[in-house]
Amino acid sequence: MKKGILFLLFCFFAVFSLPGKDVKIPLAENGKPLYGICYAPNENFAAEELACILEKMTGVKFPVCPVEKKGEGPSFIIGKTEFAGKAGADFDKFAPDEWFVKKAGKDFILAGGGNKGSLYAVYELLERYAFVSFPAWDVEIIPESAFLTVPEDLFLNGRPAFTVRTIYDGVAWGNRNYDPSVVRKKQLFNIRNRETAEKTINQFDTTKQYYYCHNLYLLVPPGKYFKTHPEYYSMDKNGKRFIGKTLYSGSQLCMTNKDVAKITAEVLLKHIRNDRKKFPRGNHPVVYNLTQLDDTSFLCWCPVCRELSKKEGSDAALLLLYINAVLDEVNKVYPDVKIKTSFYVSTARLPKSVRPRKNVIGEWIDLYSCSDCYRPITSRFNAAQKAEFLSWAKVIAPGNLAIWDYHNMSGTVKPPRLETVIDAIPADLRFYHEHGVSRYFTEMEDGAHFYGASQIFLDLQYFLGRRLLIDPSQDENKLIARFMKSHYGPAAEKMTEILDIIREGVKSEPNAMVNQITVRSYQTDAFIRKLLPLWEEAVKETAPGSSFRRHVEQEGLILLAASLRQTGLVKGEERTKMVERFRTLARERIQYYLSPAGRENALKNLEKEIRGYENAQIVIPVPEAFKKVPSDRIHVFGYPHFRHMVPRSKGGNQVHVVEDLSSPIRKVVTPPEGAWSFYEKFAPHSFGVYDYGTKKAMERKWEALPQDEKYHWFYVGRADVQPASFFWAFRWYLQADLTGVWQLSDGIEDGNKWHVYVSAKHTGPVYVKGSSSPNRLYIDYVVLTRDKVSPGKNEGKSKVKKLGTNI
Repeated sequence: MKKGILFLLFCFFAVFSLPGKDVKIPLAENGKPLYGICYAPNENFAAEELACILEKMTGVKFPVCPVEKKGEGPSFIIGKTEFAGKAGADFDKFAPDEWFVKKAGKDFILAGGGNKGSLYAVYELLERYAFVSFPAWDVEIIPESAFLTVPEDLFLNGRPAFTVRTIYDGVAWGNRNYDPSVVRKKQLFNIRNRETAEKTINQFDTTKQYYYCHNLYLLVPPGKYFKTHPEYYSMDKNGKRFIGKTLYSGSQLCMTNKDVAKITAEVLLKHIRNDRKKFPRGNHPVVYNLTQLDDTSFLCWCPVCRELSKKEGSDAALLLLYINAVLDEVNKVYPDVKIKTSFYVSTARLPKSVRPRKNVIGEWIDLYSCSDCYRPITSRFNAAQKAEFLSWAKVIAPGNLAIWDYHNMSGTVKPPRLETVIDAIPADLRFYHEHGVSRYFTEMEDGAHFYGASQIFLDLQYFLGRRLLIDPSQDENKLIARFMKSHYGPAAEKMTEILDIIREGVKSEPNAMVNQITVRSYQTDAFIRKLLPLWEEAVKETAPGSSFRRHVEQEGLILLAASLRQTGLVKGEERTKMVERFRTLARERIQYYLSPAGRENALKNLEKEIRGYENAQIVIPVPEAFKKVPSDRIHVFGYPHFRHMVPRSKGGNQVHVVEDLSSPIRKVVTPPEGAWSFYEKFAPHSFGVYDYGTKKAMERKWEALPQDEKYHWFYVGRADVQPASFFWAFRWYLQADLTGVWQLSDGIEDGNKWHVYVSAKHTGPVYVKGSSSPNRLYIDYVVLTRDKVSPGKNEGKSKVKKLGTNI
C-alpha cells in the first residue's frame, strides 16, 4: 500500500504534458516582436526573465507591461490573472512552486502556486520547447530562433519533488570576498535552477525576522536574562551555569525549565503578529525556526535535564519537550504555525518515547563528522546514519521531514584531494524523496576565496544537485553529459575521462571518507600521473581566452595542487614549472572571481599554500619513541614548519636553522642571534600552544631542566588545537605552525584535543649549572598525538600555566 501511495505521489510531482500536434509559432518577424509579455502583481521578475531570454533567442526586444495594460495582440500572460482562471488554473489548489503552462488561443498562460510557481512556468516552457538551459553560473544555453515549437494543445502542470531545495555555496548569499558581479550571477543561476532559499526574490514560507539557524539565544537572550536567571541556561558537568562564546554557539538553554519555553513562546508570538501585519493578504510566513546552538556536545547537565536525557537515551528528549511546549502555546493562537528544529550531535538519536507534535518540522542533520558524504547514505559506510535517519522518518508528520546534508562543508579542500560527490547526490536524493523528505539543504561551499582553488568538478555538482532536486528520477549521466559539453566544449571527452577516473577512485576507497580523515588511499603517484596528461590534452583542445579554457584550467588547480603536495611526486625543473603554473592559474582565478579585499587575502593564502606544498616535500621521520602510534593519530613537525617573531632589526623574518648531528633530523631550530640577550635576562624555559582566532592558550613552565645538555622529550600538555593554532617556545620567538591539525569536529567529543610533546636541548650556564657551552635552546621535534604516550622519562619539574580561555 505504501509503495502504491509513493508511486502516485511521484506521478503528481512529475511534469506532464498532454499529447498534441506540434505547431510552429513565430515570436518575431522583420525585427519586431509578435508577442507581448503581461504580468500580474509581484510577477515582474518572471516577466523580465522571459523578456531577457526571448530577446537573446530572437534578437528582438519584447514589450513588458502589467496585465491590466494588455493589448489586443497575443501575449505571454504571467501570474494570477483572470486569463489564467479562465484557462483552468485553480490557484486555491496549487502547491508551493507548482507550475501551470497552457496555450489558450494565441496566448500562453504561465501561472502557478505561491512563491515562484509562475516563474517556474516560464522556465518550464523555455527548457522544454526552446531548449534553454543554465548549466553553470557563467554558462547559459539559449539557442537562437524566431520560433517556438509546441504541442497544439500545450498543457504542462507539475511541481518540484522537494518543497524546499537549497545547495548552499557560500557565495550567493552575499559573501563579500567575491566580486559583486559574480555574486549576482550565482544568485541568478540558483534562481534559474529553481533553488528556494534565494535572498534576491520572494522567499518560501519561513520568517525573515530573525536568523534562521542556531538561534535560541535570539529568543531568550543571555544579555537580558543570564545575570538574574542563570537557571535558564545550560549547566556544565561541574554544576556551573554558563553561556556560549557567541550568540550562536558554545552553550544551550535549560530546556526543562518551563519559564524558558514560556519566554520563547511570548517572543515568537510577537514575531508572528508582526508577520501577519506585514502580509495582511494571507501570504504570510508559517514556519519559525528554533534550532539549538552550534559547537556543543551536550544540552544541559542540570539534574532534571540529565535524568530525562539518560532515561530517553538522547538529548533530543529535552529539545522536543521544549519545542512541543512552545508550539502548544503558539498553536492556541495560530494553529497554522509550524516550528522547525534540527537534530544533531547530542540530539541526533531518536529518544525512546518523547515525540514531536504534528506541527514540528524535524530536520535530521547528516553530520559531517559521522557521515561519508562521498558515498550514498545507503552505502555500508553510512549504515549507522541511515538507521538514525529512518528512525526519525517514522515519527515526523508527513510533509514535515527535512534534511541538512554536507558536501565539502569547509569550503575548500585541504590537503588538496581529488574527490567528488557526484555518485552520492543522485542516490541520496532518490532515497530521501522515497522516504518522505520534503525539505533538503546541503552545504557545498565554493571555497575559492581561500587561495583561488575549489573542489574539482564543483560546478558540475551544483548543476546536478539542483536539477535532481526538481526531479530525482532524471538520468544523472545524461545531465552530466549535457553539463560537460556546455562547460568544457571540445575538451568535454577528456574532462569526462578525468571525472570517471576520480569517480572510480572514490568508489574503490576502502575506508570511510568522513571529514576528519583526509587521506585517500587511491590518490597514489600513479593515479595522479594518469590524470595529468589527460588534463594537459584538455587544455590544448580549448582556445586561449575562451570560457572553455578557463573552466578546464579551473579544474586543473586542485589537480596541480595535489601533484605538488604529494611528497616526492614532482621534482626538479618539472616542479619549478608546475609551481609557477599553479601560481599563475590561481592568481587569474582570484582576479576573475574575488573582490579587492578577497583578492588580497587569497593571494597571501596562496603563497602560504605553496610554501606548505614545499614543506611537504621534506619528510620529517616519526621519532622512534612514537613509532607505534597509528598514522592517523599523530602529527610530526620539524624545522620546515617553524617561524619566529623577532623584529626585523634583530634578525627576524627568517627561520634560524642549524646543523646538529646529535639530533636524528640533523637540522634543528634555535633563536636567532638578535634574541640571544634574552638568555641572560629571562632564561626562557616555557613551551606552549596558542590560537590567534579563539585566544585559547596554554603554557607549561619548567622549574628544573635536564643537566646533560642532550635532547629530551617534554610533555607540554593537552591542547585544544584550533585553525590558527601554533606551538611556541622562547617567549613566542619560535613558532611552529600547526596548520592541518584542526578539523571540523561537531559530534566528536574533544575532537581537536591533542597531546603535545617537544624534543629540546638546553645548553649553557643559564640552564645547566657549571656549563661552559653557549646559552642555547635547540628544538628538533614537535609531536601531537591523540593518545598520551610516554616517549621518555619525566624531564625535570614543571607546572602548567593556562592563559586566556581554559582548555
